[in-house]
Amino acid sequence: SLILFGFKVNFTHSIFWSYEHFDKELLTKMEPEIQGIPPTTGGRFWTMDNELTRTTSIPGRVLQDVQFPQDTILDYLVLNKGVLPEVHSGLYERIHEDPISKIQLFKRKNFLNRQFVESKEFNFDTVEEFIGVFNRIPEGTYIIRVKGYLEEMNIHRRPLLVVSLDDNKKSQNYTYLAYNFVESLPIDESKQIHFDLTFGVNQFPEANSLSVYFWNTKKFQLKGKGIVEIYEIVK
Repeated sequence: SLILFGFKVNFTHSIFWSYEHFDKELLTKMEPEIQGIPPTTGGRFWTMDNELTRTTSIPGRVLQDVQFPQDTILDYLVLNKGVLPEVHSGLYERIHEDPISKIQLFKRKNFLNRQFVESKEFNFDTVEEFIGVFNRIPEGTYIIRVKGYLEEMNIHRRPLLVVSLDDNKKSQNYTYLAYNFVESLPIDESKQIHFDLTFGVNQFPEANSLSVYFWNTKKFQLKGKGIVEIYEIVK
């Protein structure tokens, strides 16, 4: 009834989906840079910040999945209350909790040192489905920074940025991180999407290929320009 609705209506969140509420402090309380580059972030495997970063000036964050016990290299973790892995408990401190969903933001007590290794610029204009922009034989634990812009963008073009760590001889994948630009970042008045993203990639001795590529899922004409920077984590 209308009277019942009046008691249950809430203009900040749905009472049925309160556990998915994501307040801006979960992002704004992150430092904008750690040792000169954007922080690495993780904890939940879907892009939870998309509405905030598409409609505000808050920078986009990858929020990559935390899959393994060794995933302790990330600067910040965003997790549901009570699910911080035991291996992380001594390394991270809670700095914020969403009052509605109880989602928590954790900060690494001591940020790991990152040492620049190499960089490679990219500039493409193609309809190819897979657009490789970087590849190397991995020799350590890395932070991958990808900075640049895509042109002539609209909501129907859905390219992904992918970071993949593999053993090509055995067709074994160890890390697969994908970022959806259109769902996560605003398209500006000139139809460009600007991005500055960081990914944390752990070391696996069997891996022999670290690759960064754009996945042009719809095979539209895709134009992009930017740079890939590789930093090694020095623990």
